[in-house]
Amino acid sequence: MTEQTRQTLDNAYEVFENYETPRDFVYAHGIPHWPRNLTVADLWQLDDDNDLAVRLYEKEVLLHLLPRWLELLSEDETRSGVNFWNHLRLWTLKDQLNRANWQQWPAPEVAALRAVFLAWTREDVESYGGEPPLEFLTEVGEDLAPHLELWLDANPIHLAQWLWKVNWNDSPSALRWAVSSRLESELEAAFFAAPDGPNAELFSRSVELVRSLRAVETAIYRV
Repeated sequence: MTEQTRQTLDNAYEVFENYETPRDFVYAHGIPHWPRNLTVADLWQLDDDNDLAVRLYEKEVLLHLLPRWLELLSEDETRSGVNFWNHLRLWTLKDQLNRANWQQWPAPEVAALRAVFLAWTREDVESYGGEPPLEFLTEVGEDLAPHLELWLDANPIHLAQWLWKVNWNDSPSALRWAVSSRLESELEAAFFAAPDGPNAELFSRSVELVRSLRAVETAIYRV
């Protein structure tokens, strides 16, 4: 975990510290009252126990446990599914956030959560050389633009390869970013920096793809 990720998690603890889990929930299930004491085993309980799953839908329970849940998911490169079990917990978190309408929470809570999401992307693309957790971010309704910008800066080759795997019909946020950002100019610059290099064809084809996407985006969203 990078220092920047650690700082975003510490901030999340501060933002969410005023939320408390009802005592009957804590005592009935043996869940630690202090979120920082929540273990991976406790998190498994949250996934497996039907009663716990129902109680987790209570907003105050989710908000009380959320910083530690985010912390456990921040400990290694698990967001993109490398570790199946942590990937499963990530998707459980997605369900809870959507049910709780997280984007309607107070501004500090929303900002704290988005900062953690962005820290995950930064680690995934800069430290691990992987992809951002784009599927998760899409499912929770997050704007992909800042995440894709980070990826473009960190590894334009990987991002160019990703452009050819996207289902653009199901990714309006990614489509809007692709046609309105600096993506085309950055891909062109990468091509001209090494026109005879091993990735020249990829960059050239990707520039043409972005241009064709612009026509599609105009037809779909601007008519």
